[in-house]
Formats: sequence, structure tokens, C-alpha cells
Amino acid sequence: MSKTISKKRHGDNPNSFEHLYQLGLTYIQQLSGHIWTDYNTHDPGMTILEQVCYTLTDLIYRCEFDVADYLSDTSGNIDYPAHGLALAQDIIPACPQQPEEYEAWLLTRLPELDKVWFRWSENAPGLGIYTINAQLNHFYALSQYRSDAGSHSFYTQQHAALSHIRREFYRVRAPGEDLADIALTGQRPLTLTATIHISDDVTDVTWLTANLYHRISLWLESTVQNTPVYVVKEALLAEDGIQQIGQLQFTQYNDNAGHSTPIPVENIAPFSYLKLPESAADSGIEIIQFQHPVNIDYADLAIQLEQIQYLRRAERLNTTNAPILPAGRYFDFSRYESIQTLFPRNYHLAPGIPNHYNAQQQAQRHQLRGFLLLFDQLMANFCDDIAGLNTLFSLSLDSEATYHTHLLQDDEFHNIDQHYPQNARARLEHLRKKFDDYPERKNRIFNYFLALYSERFPDFLHRQFNPYFSAEEVEKQLLKYKQAFILNITTMTNGRGLGDNLLQPEHQGGYSQRLSLLIGLFPHALSPLGYTHAITQHALDLVPNEPWCQSDIGKKIVQLLPPEILASLQPVADNNTQEGVDEEQARKMKLAMPLFSAQTLPDVLLQLGIDNRRYRLLHRAEHSDYQLFFNASGEDPQQWLYIASHNNKQQLTQFCHQLQRWLIQLNQNSEGLYIVEPILLRTEENNASWRDYANRVTVVFPGYTARFSNLKFREQVEQLVIENSPAHLLVQCQWLDFSAFSQFETLYTRWRQAKSRALQRRENQPECDAIAKQLYPLIQPPQDATNEALKI
Repeated sequence: MSKTISKKRHGDNPNSFEHLYQLGLTYIQQLSGHIWTDYNTHDPGMTILEQVCYTLTDLIYRCEFDVADYLSDTSGNIDYPAHGLALAQDIIPACPQQPEEYEAWLLTRLPELDKVWFRWSENAPGLGIYTINAQLNHFYALSQYRSDAGSHSFYTQQHAALSHIRREFYRVRAPGEDLADIALTGQRPLTLTATIHISDDVTDVTWLTANLYHRISLWLESTVQNTPVYVVKEALLAEDGIQQIGQLQFTQYNDNAGHSTPIPVENIAPFSYLKLPESAADSGIEIIQFQHPVNIDYADLAIQLEQIQYLRRAERLNTTNAPILPAGRYFDFSRYESIQTLFPRNYHLAPGIPNHYNAQQQAQRHQLRGFLLLFDQLMANFCDDIAGLNTLFSLSLDSEATYHTHLLQDDEFHNIDQHYPQNARARLEHLRKKFDDYPERKNRIFNYFLALYSERFPDFLHRQFNPYFSAEEVEKQLLKYKQAFILNITTMTNGRGLGDNLLQPEHQGGYSQRLSLLIGLFPHALSPLGYTHAITQHALDLVPNEPWCQSDIGKKIVQLLPPEILASLQPVADNNTQEGVDEEQARKMKLAMPLFSAQTLPDVLLQLGIDNRRYRLLHRAEHSDYQLFFNASGEDPQQWLYIASHNNKQQLTQFCHQLQRWLIQLNQNSEGLYIVEPILLRTEENNASWRDYANRVTVVFPGYTARFSNLKFREQVEQLVIENSPAHLLVQCQWLDFSAFSQFETLYTRWRQAKSRALQRRENQPECDAIAKQLYPLIQPPQDATNEALKI
């Protein structure tokens, strides 16, 4: 096809120079047509309009690059995780849920397996408890298992296979599922003795022999009943290159190592497999070609067998290569050149000052340059905005700016210092902040990232229940939650149905991590010290308010202030700082407060002490000091807790703010959750009642923090947990007080460690069962606990 000029009218393009120029001319006529009627091309205003429209087309051109170009670095590569983009091979493959999916999963990841049968446990059909039967691929990695150890090598292979199966299952198991047993089938080894005559035109005898072994192994795998040996012989005779079989005999040994007395086999039993000889001396196969025996290199034979097995496995699993990721081209979009360089020479805007210009001309030139600077600044800012798209559409929270200001340099705008005011950078930044609502705009971008994966974060929950943050801080905290969610998007979406890996006591599965982050708890590995450690590390015991008030220390601290004292109480100044409290500051604070002399902390102070409005200062002129009080009850405003005193009001106020920040840290560090699956707590003794344990999940929360003690917040959280849980599971939430949660946490940590040991060594199972019996009653709802008591 010959190259031609398109007949399309470019003026129809709303972004073309002609359209922009006409649009600008229309605005000029509307705004100033009654005083300005000269629209000739020699008019300076028209010249300025032309230059601005031309520059706008350049900015439009910069906005029409491929998305990959905006996201690429200087080398043209794209940091996909940094931009919240998960790779297809990571996020698209679904985790197994059905038995046949588990079978495919194990076969894909464990090449030593040839077949897998995933079934419900016979003792508990439909209860989420499975048994696995697997058949080893005895031709896999033959060189790994050849040794003089014989039997030891074989049993090492079996033990390793069982460990690998267990590891892969617990890595992807769903909540409410467990493994009852793993068994290896196909453990009847057979050796082959045969004299096979092959065709003279066979060129690769080793490959033919390897193919014969492979064919026989496939046939043995397919047998489901006792089959006569002659059937195998007839099948082999049908293979290409086989002319005659003089002798064909299978021999079986009583032990898997093949060291016992050989027994000839007339009928082959199911789950038998063919042993490959380790050397030519052990071979019972004799290949005849050209009327003479053929020597076979058995090392080469093993290699050929592995290649055949690899091709067969790749065909069965239908493996595909990962797609090629797009790459971009790097452009310096922030590069800017002033529009003044485009003006005709008679405007005298070029760099330098001719000597023959008089002062008035210089002033007019300076005035025109200052007027054009407004356009230059706006367009230069826009260029920086385009260059900043890489950072804007990323997960980075380092730069709290979504708009940008470009500080023009002398090579971009000649003698710019003559036109910029002092502290131009600071003034431009101050102006930007007036229009740049960073948390709101960045939140919208993060919501877009989440929408790419059909996800939505519960902003309403955190905005409605935020006792630890101000309204502005909540928006920034939401950004951190969403950043963590998108950074772990594969776990949060693809792995949201995964339970804890029981082989690793500190592991949290995708289901637990997703719930934690949605509720506002950053997911992390379970600490052996637990969530109660946040309080106990300070040698404190959290007690209910009423018992604490009746205790000796409570009677000293709780005061009923008379009306005349109440009238003289002064509010505490607002806390505008957000600095944390370190361990040394917390220790000094404890020593300075009589309230902590008995090593107890009333829950009312933990839950309500974070509110600055509940504190009051009392000035005692006779003692020349100030006292700090805390309103412990909204219903009885006369009940106050004495906190501390000081002769300096400002320092006592600072102490009050420190106390509030410390209590906020205690609350935040105490909040967490545990996912308990009752089916995992079953024991052999309660085998008959396994159905009561099945298809249930209990989410255990500490119910004593400021946020978690809010009943309305609990309702919202329970609904959120149900919405993000597998539909077939009955999900129950337990909110425990400090004493019950401490007991639960101690037992649960011990049980996770005992469960891990029991899965690896059966002799540790009694210890695990003993802990499970103590743990199970603690996760029962009140009505279930009552029923259990009635049964007893």
C-alpha cells in the first residue's frame, strides 16, 4: 500500500492545535470582546495564545504514552510488586479445595509421586478429615536412591515421600481440614527376567530397552486385579521393534530391598512395580540383535528412563510457560523548556540583554517575561506531575504529595531568579499543600488497586471506630492498612482460604492474615509470648473495674469529689503530639503513679484512659501544686481516680499526655486474633463426637481493649468475619476477658508446638491430646459450655 496523507480533518481532534486555538479565541471574545476587537495575527495576545496552544499540544503528547512507559525506571524495567501488580503465575493458580484438586497439586509439586488418591477418612466421611494414598514413581531420580545401602536407601525414600506429602498438604490446607493418615501403595517390587529378540533395524537399543521398562511400569500401574504374566508378554509383542520373546518371568521378594528368597510370580498382584537393575550384572533382561546379545549401558538406561518420565509428567500436568511481562521505555517527562524560546525575535525574549535597549524597553521585557512565567510555571508543574505518575501509582508512602511543583532553573527560564520571590521553593510547596489532599487522593488510588482484584477495604469500620487516632491520622492509617493488603495481595486473595500450617507453630495462614488486616491488625508471625505480653511485660495484671475499686489500692485511689471541688477542676490541654513511649518512660511512669503500686491495672483506665476529655487538673493553692484526676465512670461523674501530682502544671499536662500515649500502645499491642479449628482438637477418645467438631471455626479475640470492648464494634467485626469466611463453615467469635484470654493463649501456644511435634513423630500425640482436652472448653460459646456441663 502506498503512503498517503489522511483526508481526516485534524481540526476535529479536540486536542489539536487548531481546536485549542479556536477555543482560546472564543474565550477571549466572550470575556473581553467589548473592549478588544483587534484579532489580527500581529496582535501580541494572539501570539501568546498561539505559543501556549502549541505548548499544550506538547503536554498532551506527553500524556499519550503507554502505561508501561510511565511506570518504567531508567532501564525500562517495571517494579511490578512496588506498583501493586501481582504476577499471573502467582495469583491466578487457585489453591486446591476438592479432593481431585489436592491430587493434582501433590502430583505437580512432588515428582517422586506417580499417583495420588485423596479420600475422606472412613471414620469421618464429610467432616474435613482426609486420608492420602500415594504411589511412588520408582523410576524418578534413580541415581539418588542407588547405593550399597539397599534396604536403608529404600526406606529413606519412603520416609522422605511421606514427609513431602505432609508438608505440601499442610501448606495449602483449608480451615476446618486435617489429615488422618498417609499410606504408600504399590510397594510390591518385581524383577524381570526375559530374553527379547529385537529387529535388526533398531538403531538405539538403550532407548528401546528404556521404553520397554516404561511400558511395563505403565501396565503394572493400571492393573486393579491379579493378572496372568502372559498378558504382559502379549502386550510387549505388540510393541514396534520386538520380534520374539523367548522367556518372560517376574520374580517377587518378601522384602522391599530384594534381599530375600525370590519367588516366581504367575499372577501379578495390583500395586506392583518393576525394579530397575542397578548394574548389568543384576539384569535379567537379555536383548538379542543380529543373533548376538547386546551390551547395555545401565547408566545411560537410567538417564533415558528419567527423560521419558519427565516428558510423560509434563504432558500429564500440561505445564505452560509464564507469560512475558511488558517492559516500557524511559522518558524524562519532567524536562521542560520555556515557551519564551518559541516567541519571534522581535519580542526580545531570548537570553541576554542587548546594549542598545533603553531602560523602558528592559522594563517592558521584564514585565512580559513575568506575565509569561505564570504559564511556564503551570506547565512545568504539569510536567513534574506526569513524571511523578511512577510514584503516584505505586505503593510508596514516602512522598506525601500527589501534585508537584517545578522549581524552574536558569537553563529552563533565563534569569529566573529575577522573577522568583525569596524562598520560592517553600512558597510553591505551601501553595501546593493548599490544594493537595494527599490522604484522600492516595486512598482513591489504593482503592483502584484493590478494585483490580475485586477487593474493597472496610474504610467505614475504621472511620467509625477509631479511639486511637484523630480523623486525620485515621486516613493515614488506612493508607498503611491498604498498602500492606496490596503488598500481600496474593496471600489476601489467592490464599484467603488457607489455614495455618500446623507444621510451623508460629505460622498464620492466609485466612487469618486477611481477617487481621481487615480489622486493622497488621499480620505477623505468632509470638510465643502472645498478646497478653503487652501488659504482663510491665508486671501488671489487668483486672475488672469493680473488684479493683473494692481492693485496698482501689479504695485509696478512687475518690468521690464534692461539688465545690468538681467546680474548680480544669480541663487538660489537647494532646497534639504522637510520639511513642519507650520502655524507660513507661517504667518511670509506673513508679510515679500510686495507682500501679499493687501491680494491677483497672480495665476502665485501659479502655477509657486514652480519652483526653476524661482528665482534669485541680490546682491546690495551699500546697502550691496540681493534681491530675481521671473520670472513671460516665454514670457517676463524682467517682475519680487520682493519677499524679506536680508543682508544674505544664509538666503534669505533659505527663498526662504521655500516659494516654502509653495506654494507646498497650491497647494496640494487646489486640490480635487466633483462629481455632475444633476439628484439630479431636482425640481418639472422643472419636464418636467428631461430628460436633467438624466444619466449625472459632475466632478468639481479647475483649478487654478500648476498641474490642465496644459492643457495636464487635457486631461489625463478627459480620466482617462471616463475610470473609468459607461459606460451609460455622464461624463463631469469642471475646475473652484478660484472665480467660491469658489462659487460652498459654494453652493454644503449647498446643501448636505439641501439634507440630505430633505430626512429625507419632509418639508425641498423647501430649498434644492432653493439651487439646484443656483447650477445647475455652473456645466454647456460653450455651455450648452449659450443655457440656449438663452432659457431665
